[in-house]
Amino acid sequence: MKNIYLPLIRKHDIVVREVADETLVYDISRNRAFCLNPTSAAIWKLCDGTLSIEDIALRLGMETEKDVNDDLVWLAVSQFSKEGLLDRKPSNLDLNEYSRRSAVKRIAVTSTLALPIIASLVAPAAAQTASCLPPNDPCVIGTPPLCCEFCNGFGSQFPGFPGICSPPVT
Repeated sequence: MKNIYLPLIRKHDIVVREVADETLVYDISRNRAFCLNPTSAAIWKLCDGTLSIEDIALRLGMETEKDVNDDLVWLAVSQFSKEGLLDRKPSNLDLNEYSRRSAVKRIAVTSTLALPIIASLVAPAAAQTASCLPPNDPCVIGTPPLCCEFCNGFGSQFPGFPGICSPPVT
């Protein structure tokens, strides 16, 4: 008897938000963000660990009222696996039976849904997103960009007064 693969998405260290017709997935542990198109988002939602690839294809077909074959689901699941978004990854045997190139050809002929697309990017760490002046740079009180710590106006707190970026004077 053949083992049936039941894909399961990761839920730990993951933040998911739906924006317009896309689903954004942020992997907190790796500082990576993913944008799922509607097809991959629909498959993502069905990867709950209780449905097989075939069941997901059937359910997606019923929800969209379109023809969906297993290859379309395998394409999305293999991308989720590659990006580390699955808790229960397919075995090498499962992936060996699946050929991405031949699947895309079959999907193009048989499916009326868009190919599942997952765009990814590395999100900068919080320290890299700062937009402030470093210490000892000249600054003007109350005008952007502001100092990372404090614009020392040498006793003046009036907007427009020149100063130097420095720690607050105590």
